[in-house]
Amino acid sequence: MGTLLGVQIQVVRDFDEQIGFIERVQPPIGKIIQDNEPFLSRAKEVSPDTVWVGRVWVADQQWQPAHQRAIEHRDRILRTGITRKVNYWTGQNEPYPYNGNHVPVAEFVTELAQLLHAEGLKYIGFNWSVGVPHIPDWGHPAMLEAVQACDAIGVHEYSAPNVNQAESFDPRVDDLESYITSGWHCLRYRRAYAKLREHLSADQIPPWFIGECGVDGGIWEPFPGKQQGGWKPNLNDNYELYIEQLGWYDRQLQMDTGGDRPRILGATPFLWGCNDDWTSFDLLRPREASEAFGQYIIDHKEKALPTGWIDMRDKLAAQTDQHGNKLNWPKRSKTDTIVIHHTAVDPSVGPERIASYHVHTKGWTRSAYTIEVGPEGKIYLINDLDAACAGVSHQNDHITQICLLGSFMDGYEPPSQQLLAARSVIVDLWDMYGKIPVQGHKNYLITDCPGDTWDGPLGWKVRLMPPDEDVTDWKARALLAEDRLFRIDQITEEG
Repeated sequence: MGTLLGVQIQVVRDFDEQIGFIERVQPPIGKIIQDNEPFLSRAKEVSPDTVWVGRVWVADQQWQPAHQRAIEHRDRILRTGITRKVNYWTGQNEPYPYNGNHVPVAEFVTELAQLLHAEGLKYIGFNWSVGVPHIPDWGHPAMLEAVQACDAIGVHEYSAPNVNQAESFDPRVDDLESYITSGWHCLRYRRAYAKLREHLSADQIPPWFIGECGVDGGIWEPFPGKQQGGWKPNLNDNYELYIEQLGWYDRQLQMDTGGDRPRILGATPFLWGCNDDWTSFDLLRPREASEAFGQYIIDHKEKALPTGWIDMRDKLAAQTDQHGNKLNWPKRSKTDTIVIHHTAVDPSVGPERIASYHVHTKGWTRSAYTIEVGPEGKIYLINDLDAACAGVSHQNDHITQICLLGSFMDGYEPPSQQLLAARSVIVDLWDMYGKIPVQGHKNYLITDCPGDTWDGPLGWKVRLMPPDEDVTDWKARALLAEDRLFRIDQITEEG
């Protein structure tokens, strides 16, 4: 899982500069408020994988009567020049419950979702202002209906004077009940998700889109040092500190990647290109801030897979939500151990059949392993590298898992090509996580996995591990070990 942060454009201030940024940075997500077809068309050309969210600005927002207001908003969207160039549309922006009544907004959301779906368009519903609605309101039947009608749930999250000001809340001394009702303001979507889960299954709740986030002194909490405006007055124009705080928020979002946790579509800090009313929020200026933000996104993208790995993540069976989106395992909190498995069946049973069994027979979210290695030496990435899968009960939050296809019982061992490939995977994982220990499944539970030939002085664990010679480049060590591995094969076969 890489960064979930992207750009939000109210106004294109410098076409060439902003297109150049998008081409260089390749942000995962972008939100555009301006109806600027030339810009968006060019942006999609230079960064085709960026997910774009569109919003139509409305001066006088009304939500009732719901059907009529939804028709009016659908028509506004259909009149734009970017109607079918964005991946999602939001509705009206930052609704506030009518005298505390959220039902009129929910009814509008449900109506607009149906109208946009009839046009073949995806819809991000609500786009609630920071701090609303009250957390208990998410459990209202009208809200539950609206949530299930949407392709994503939109919320805005700010704090001040720091993005992570929510960390200052101390339930020992603060009024917890009122804070749950009216805050947090950052990461508050987690509270909303928990309330929804009292009524809906995880696959009935669509992903969350954080349509605005960052620092905003307009929030109600009287935190010391809070100033009106955005990050510039609150952080004394220190864009490096602001990006560091956005990085904290980004890491929190990345923790919510699936399983029974909220799924995040992305987050677009407010703003990157704006009119003169919002310059205290703008990351486009100074240019150094824009460059630093772009570099953050580049540095925190999901890294390219090691050479030779075959990415199977989108090709395998998985549980889905009601919209057909594949679910993911949650993210691990850390990675401190590599665990080795075998499939305990014929090696011809490959990743597809294993995933189908785990999903359709066991009822798991996805296949249980991080990586699988075939008998001929093929390496398959099965789940996200930071996924907490299901290979070892009560241990999945901190281990990454390599499974060798085949059964290694009754004297059978992995062939040399499979061991060499698995060894190269260990080396690649050491590059990512440091030289963490390698254990067998049986080190944690009463099981034969990864086989009765794993243990002992001549067990294949010894042959799997990279050699102990003092070679600092682990990949070079793996290559140096190849002849030694085959020599051991010969000795074992002859002995």
